[in-house]
Order: sequence, then structure tokens, then C-alpha cells
Amino acid sequence: MNLTDRQAALLAGISLLLMAAVDGYAYGYAYNSLVIADDANATYENIRSSTGLYTGGVIGWVIIFILDLLVAWGLYRFFQNINPSLSRNAGILRAVYTLFLGYAIWNLIQVYPLLDGTEVNPEVMERLQSFTSIWNYGLIIFGLHLVGLGMLAIKRTKDASIFGISTALRRDLLQRLECSQGDDAKLCGSSCCG
Repeated sequence: MNLTDRQAALLAGISLLLMAAVDGYAYGYAYNSLVIADDANATYENIRSSTGLYTGGVIGWVIIFILDLLVAWGLYRFFQNINPSLSRNAGILRAVYTLFLGYAIWNLIQVYPLLDGTEVNPEVMERLQSFTSIWNYGLIIFGLHLVGLGMLAIKRTKDASIFGISTALRRDLLQRLECSQGDDAKLCGSSCCG
């Protein structure tokens, strides 16, 4: 898939916006409504009585997983011309983080077979805690991805600023040179040779 810089930026940007909205539901609403950190009994009953909400949250996490891969690809493509090696490494780090997230999501899926009993199954809480732990470890890798992404963004912005400044200076210099060679003052304008 050969994307232009604009297409890559749109892919990453739209995917990030969608991811934020889906995360607001999957984690902010569904997960936090159902999971009570220190109460395995309440968590078990919440999930059993609201399997639709739990399933919606899990589907949300799967969508986030897919969008994360699209973001990794879009950002890699967008920054590829700035520094191919750093862009590739930042993309790989994002993809590795996404694999951690996928493994964490697998723990959420593993909760389903544990819900069929009438007694509270302590393994439900273990799976939910595993989800959080694995995701948190993945966020360390995500942080490294952000360092690489930040370096790429600074380089891109610095290049853009230098390009913009040099273009403006070159244009001003050429205009001053033309004015100093005796061109008509009306063409040069009053700001030309001040």
C-alpha cells in the first residue's frame, strides 16, 4: 500500500480520533463500570448481569487493537521520508505495544468461560488484573514509541521551519537585490529598501 504523506497523516489522525472515542466507551465506561478493583464478588456479578456491556467493551478493545495497527502504519509512512530508520523503529515499537495490547485483550476474552457457574470464580479477577498488568507493561514500550515519534516530529517541524525561514529570507533578499539595482520604486514598494 503506497500512501502519500497526506494520506498517511489522515490514516493515522482519523484512526487516533476513532480510537479515542472507542476507548472512552471500552475502558472509560464499560470496563470501569463493571470492574471494581478490590471486590471480586461485585465484579463477577457486574459482568454476569451485564454481559452485553462487557461484550461491547471487549469488541471496543478489538477495534482499538486494529486502529492501533493502522496508526503504527500511518505514522511510519508519514515520517518515513524524514528518517527511515527512526520511523521504522518507532513503528515497530508501536506494533510491539499493540501486540501487548492484543495479549491483554485475550485475557478479557478468557473471562467468558468463567462466568457460567453460580459461585464467584476468583480466576475472573485474575484475568482482569492480567489485562491491566500486561497493558501497563505495554505502555512502557508505547512510551519509547512516543520518544521516537517526538524526535521525528521535532525533525519534521525543524526542517519545515528552516525551509519556511530560508524561503522568506531568499525572497526578501532577491527583492532587495532587485530594488538596489535601480528597478522602478513603484515595483519595489515602500517596504523594499526601507
